Amino acid sequence: MYLEKVENELNVICMWLSMYKQTFVILGDLNLDRLKPETREGKILKDLEEIHSLEGMITTPTRITNTSATLLDVTLTNKPEIFTECGTYEQAISDHLMITSVYKHKPNVISFRSTKNLNIRKFNEDLRNAP
Repeated sequence: MYLEKVENELNVICMWLSMYKQTFVILGDLNLDRLKPETREGKILKDLEEIHSLEGMITTPTRITNTSATLLDVTLTNKPEIFTECGTYEQAISDHLMITSVYKHKPNVISFRSTKNLNIRKFNEDLRNAP
């Protein structure tokens, strides 16, 4: 059930981006192992790439333990030529390697928050009490 929800939400996001943006990048820890396309999780990611013409810019493991190596942290884009390089960097603060992507141009960053659980009354009260 969880994986179907993840797959559906990723497809909805990619469809919206494809309709409204010429270039887009999806990056982060999706907890879908790109190195194992034969598993359900890996197939979701590979299908997403194929359906929406995305390219995975990170190709080496991003989490390495004594018993496994996975590629959970991804950089997916419909325009791979916008990057001069992509890779991983090992640092000591996490069990995941940091993903790095060098963008050729200055990016526009769009941030949004979900208002799904917004308490309007409390929000308006906070606004009234703000200095």
